[in-house]
Amino acid sequence: MQGITTSMKSDASLRIFLNTKNNFEYILYLYLMRTLNSFLLLSFVLFIVTSCNNKLKVNAPYKDIPNVYAVLCPQQTEQTIRINKTFLGEGDALEMAKVADSINYPAGEITVSLNRFVNGVQVNASLQSQTVVFGEKLIETAAGSFSSKQRVYFTNEKLYTSGEYHLTIKNNRTNEIFKAKANAIDSLRIAGLPSPFDPKYYPFPTQISNDSVAINIDYSTPNKKYSIIYKATEPGLQARVYQLSMRFHYYDSLNGAPSNYNYVEYSFLNKYNPNDLQKVPGLGDCFVSEFFGNDLTSSLGYAFSRVNTPSNFIRRRIYMIQYIISTSTSEYSDYLQYANPSLNVAQEKPLYTNFEGKKAYGIFTFKTRCSINKRIKHEYINYLGITKPTCNYNFFLFALPTSTNAPGGYTPLFCQ
Repeated sequence: MQGITTSMKSDASLRIFLNTKNNFEYILYLYLMRTLNSFLLLSFVLFIVTSCNNKLKVNAPYKDIPNVYAVLCPQQTEQTIRINKTFLGEGDALEMAKVADSINYPAGEITVSLNRFVNGVQVNASLQSQTVVFGEKLIETAAGSFSSKQRVYFTNEKLYTSGEYHLTIKNNRTNEIFKAKANAIDSLRIAGLPSPFDPKYYPFPTQISNDSVAINIDYSTPNKKYSIIYKATEPGLQARVYQLSMRFHYYDSLNGAPSNYNYVEYSFLNKYNPNDLQKVPGLGDCFVSEFFGNDLTSSLGYAFSRVNTPSNFIRRRIYMIQYIISTSTSEYSDYLQYANPSLNVAQEKPLYTNFEGKKAYGIFTFKTRCSINKRIKHEYINYLGITKPTCNYNFFLFALPTSTNAPGGYTPLFCQ
């Protein structure tokens, strides 16, 4: 995971990510590592028990137990499910995990489908069809403990935000079938919430000037505690886990090439309903995420230090912040507890599953997301451009002295 955890004076901690990874992938990594460790323990126990009997083959054929990460989001254009082998073999397990064939099922061996029920009656699972059948493809992921070649199962059909979904995974070689159920959930509503969720979102009509209330995002006061307030307002109130993140979108102006658009992400700790609700005057029970201006600046500096700067780079401009609130179910909350490292002396914890008969490890559930875009004040952009540690990344400045010797003339003469 490309990120850091920084101590906070209010919210316990937060994480900053490049857009090459996300929080859900990190949780998946933790859970797969826990699964792998459990099977290493099994290998050791089998070795001890059978060490006096050289006729028993430890790595004999075993029952197929897939490891599934199926967290679907109806607001996304593509739904992706990861299904990995849970393997036991001879040799270094960590080395085996880096071999694609050790963790991926062969092409065509797995069939994944979704059905949807409302009041016990089967209805369309998507806007396009009654049963959604997933395709499959190989994707390239960042190098790590597991093979960077991952086979995923995907669909671009539009799912609903209500009803009970039934996931069916079939191994076409063994005819084994693995099933799980989950209720779809809808995203929360932001109407009536204070800034930054107030109206006039980016992009806005050209007649709104730079001094308009539409451009009010400024986190430049170092020791000021900023608060972002939101509520559990999704229809049905079925979500249990809420996470706020801020994506700082920027583009790099390049010499002789189109601008390169990208973002870095600043993510807060998960909030749990009802445990983390706070009373806010005039709003009632709310979630409150807090941070200090200097903590945000430091985290952004670290994130930009990890960005690869193109050789034909001229300057960089942050042009908006995207505020994202992701929500998920009680099943996902339970899954997080199983996936997170244990602080107990006994490190081993049971493997999580919500599959029928515990025939597969992992999770099938839903998450949602709600997002809005806001333009940043020129003063805040200038602050990032002249303040350590963000001042070394050639941000575009507004009406400030610059060095004409720098590429594009946008490096500040001083770096506070």
